[in-house]
Formats: sequence, structure tokens, C-alpha cells
Amino acid sequence: MRKLLSLVVIATTVAAWARGAGEAQFPERRVKQVGDIAIEYSAGDEAWAEALAQRAPTFRAPARPAEAAQRITVSDMERRREEMLALLTPVLGFKKPTQKMLESYKNFLEVFKMAEALAWERPRRYALWRRAEILGRLRAGENVENFKWEGGDGLSFSLNYQFEKMGSDKIDVVVERTRQAQDSTAIPISIGDDPTRTPDEEIEAGLMRASGMLSDLNASNSLRTRAPFFILHEVAEIAIVDHYIASRDRRWFCDGVANYVSWRTLEKAFGAEEAGRFYDLEAQLEQYASEAEQIDLERWPAAEDLEETGYSEELNTANYAFATKVIADICAKHGERILPKLFVEIGRTPKEKTDINTVYRAFKKLTREDLRDYFPKRPNT
Repeated sequence: MRKLLSLVVIATTVAAWARGAGEAQFPERRVKQVGDIAIEYSAGDEAWAEALAQRAPTFRAPARPAEAAQRITVSDMERRREEMLALLTPVLGFKKPTQKMLESYKNFLEVFKMAEALAWERPRRYALWRRAEILGRLRAGENVENFKWEGGDGLSFSLNYQFEKMGSDKIDVVVERTRQAQDSTAIPISIGDDPTRTPDEEIEAGLMRASGMLSDLNASNSLRTRAPFFILHEVAEIAIVDHYIASRDRRWFCDGVANYVSWRTLEKAFGAEEAGRFYDLEAQLEQYASEAEQIDLERWPAAEDLEETGYSEELNTANYAFATKVIADICAKHGERILPKLFVEIGRTPKEKTDINTVYRAFKKLTREDLRDYFPKRPNT
């Protein structure tokens, strides 16, 4: 599994650009600085900039919407560490947690405690805008951050800030990049929409909209909201690679098992409904159904080889669901005990001599079946 999550911010710079003589001119864009907060506005809108300057220093968006609040938290995973490891360990064929499992559990608890810093609660940049001015500037060929002209009077908005999967970057790098991205992205506040409202009232309404927008972004950051699942996944995958198989063809097996056992561990500890909040295999398969015919699990590169191979990001993401389904299907047919039995059998071969064919032979010995028969069917196969 690609190790954490990445953040990509795509932002265009608002330029104070005017067309040639005789053509449309726009108000000068100015910046009002209030401590570490920058408020961008057009000349003539000083009253709104001042109203925002009074409110911005104390504005905080909720870390996440109340309805999205987690019932299983990183604190729960810390408090119930021994229980989690006791559930996870025997599934991987161990009698007790390995030293690597103990270390990685501790390390990833710290990682996801740090990830709490990824909540976007206090913007450092705001941009006050009137709709008519945005339309005029876009029609004239200017770029206006976060806005796109759709023709006529059509205007679309998208805050160009999103969380994406990240390679093996360390969490402190993720946190620092996130903070930099948050500080450099302007939160737009619409003004001039209601002539009956005072500048103070319009700013208050704009901040309420901003609060909802930021809360939704915080709730969509799976590095924070799915932390319990990710902790178990990383512990399981690291244990498998450290003890059983580290060959470059391991990817589908390691990630499929890590996903499955993490999901089942949460289910055993907290119940099916709670576990489903963190991982829903059927929903994942439905989401990536369009990729099914392209899936070739045996050609899925190891994480360390992914970038240099130019492997499709869409397929990389979809593979997780189909690899997990293989493991879920063999457990559905042979029972949950098939996994520890399989690991014990794999463990008879020294790790340095183990590759995915070792896994296939072990499964064949235990079940008289070819594990590859459980792979998603490809056209003409």
C-alpha cells in the first residue's frame, strides 16, 4: 500500500492585469495584512476588508463536521494496543507479536497523532470577491483563483485543495507540505450579493460558508479519518514483508492480506458496523468496477518500483480492492484459519528464497487449488 497520503494543491495566482487602452479596466487588487493573515480585496471594498480583518484573527473552522466524528480514534488504538495486536498476531501465523510489529504499531500511533495537525481550521489567506467582477476578469482572460467561467453568466467554483495518496514520504514532510499549502491557498468570501446587508453581515455569512467548506475538507482527509485502519494495515504489511516475503512480486498478496486482516481486526474489536466505516469492500469493488477488466494483480509493481515503472495511478488504486477480494474469497471458502496455515507453510521457506510462487505452492499444498483462480477474470483468459 502506498504509505500515507499526499496533498496536492493546484492554485492559480490572481493577477492585477488590465487590457489595452480603451478596453475593460478592473479595480486594483490590494492586500490588507492583519498579523499573519492576508486579505485580498478590490479597491472600493475597504469596508468589507476591514470587517473581515476584525473577524479573521479569531475565526476557527470545526476540525470535522459533527456527523462525521469518529467513534474509533487513534486514542482508542493506543489504549487497546494489546487487544489489537492479540487479534492481529495469530492471523499472520505468529504466536506473539514480533518485535517489528511492536515497533511499527508504536511508530504509526505517533504518525497519526501528528496527522491531527492536518486539520485546516485557521486560514491565512482570504480573497474578497464580487461576482460581477470575477465574471468580468474571467471573460477578459484573467485567471481568478478557484473560479472558472462556464460561458454567459455561468461561474463554477472549486477550492483547488485536495488530499491524495503519497508515496513513502515521512509524516513530518506531509504535515509541513500541508501547512504550506493551507497558508498559500486563498479562501474566497463573496460580497455584494445582498444590498440590504451590511459589510459585517456579509462577512459573517461568508465565514459561515467557509467553515462548512473547511469542515468538509477536513472530513475528507482519510489520513486522519481512517487512521485506525491504516495503523493495522501498516503493522500487518510490515510484519509480512519483514518475516515472510520481500520479493518484488509480493505486492498484491501483501496489500490484499493487510487490507483484509485490518478490516477483520476492527470488526472483531468494534463490530461490523464500525469496521464498515473504515473499510467497505463491496463499495470499493463497485467504485472500481470500470477498472476490473484492466486488473492484472501479478503485474502490480511493488511500492518502491511504482514511480519508475510509470504504472497507472488509477489501476494502482483499484488493485487494492481486487487484491482484498481474493483474500476475502479464499477465507469465505476455506475459513479464517486458512491465513495462519498459509503463513506457516510459507514460513518453511527462508525469506530470502521466498517469492510469490512460494505463496502459490503453499496454497496449492493446503487446498489443492491454484490461488490464481481467485483473481478477477480478464478478457480472453
